[in-house]
Amino acid sequence: MKIDTRALSLVATIVSLSMGVVWGAPDDPVVERESNPKDQQRNLVFGRNQIDFNQYVFSSVGTVEGRNDWRGYARQWLDLELETLARDCEVSPEQLKEIELGFEGELARFDVLYREAKTKWDELKKKDNNEFDQQIWQIISPLQSVVQSHWMHETSLARRTIRSVLSKEQLAKYDDSEKARQEFANETGLSLAITLLDEAIPMTGDQREEVEKLLAPKMKVDQVNQGYIWVGGLTSHLAQIPVKNLEPIFKPDQWKRLDVELKPHRPQVRIQGGFKLFGR
Repeated sequence: MKIDTRALSLVATIVSLSMGVVWGAPDDPVVERESNPKDQQRNLVFGRNQIDFNQYVFSSVGTVEGRNDWRGYARQWLDLELETLARDCEVSPEQLKEIELGFEGELARFDVLYREAKTKWDELKKKDNNEFDQQIWQIISPLQSVVQSHWMHETSLARRTIRSVLSKEQLAKYDDSEKARQEFANETGLSLAITLLDEAIPMTGDQREEVEKLLAPKMKVDQVNQGYIWVGGLTSHLAQIPVKNLEPIFKPDQWKRLDVELKPHRPQVRIQGGFKLFGR
């Protein structure tokens, strides 16, 4: 039986990213968070000094070693990709060499973007909190997307090289392999997400099924980035579901606990005179 090492690595990645998602024991008291602008500013300054640039950019990397040595981390994923191509698509050594060069080109391009973003980060750290908060994600998000795709997003030099180097027959096998990987990622990520939620808020079988139906469309692999599901974003995925659809699934005590966690993550829509939470 063939073992897809990328699939095994995906399981390890998902499990490492899932740590810390559970919100507390069921018997813990539910405390409503109060918004204090002064506290928020102090927390932002503290976080800005204590969390370095790499922690933001490589937030999807499960280990400190991987964040500090992102080139070595990227190389691990390249090796898995080359192994899969050689096994499933019968790619020749010469073709693998071309693909490897394309990947190195993608890393070089990422390095330029990384350095530019780091310069902007250092400049923003000198400015006021509001400006830092407003602009930082515009700088970080593009880099995070590339990292989450393991430098293999659809427009990357590596992916484009693969599609230019492979023959039609090899490309058909490659697409079948990618489809199977995406299906595996969807199923594994969704199953783990439901398990994590069940650990935080014990649910009945019927509740799990209903939540799974609502969560499944939110948890699909990004077809553009080819990125794996980030289970650490479970709260954000749940917060995207309208309250009118999610709340009826839970008992009042369950919902009170869950709602406290979801409120800070719900998207807001602008209305006359201010904002309101999406789905309310």
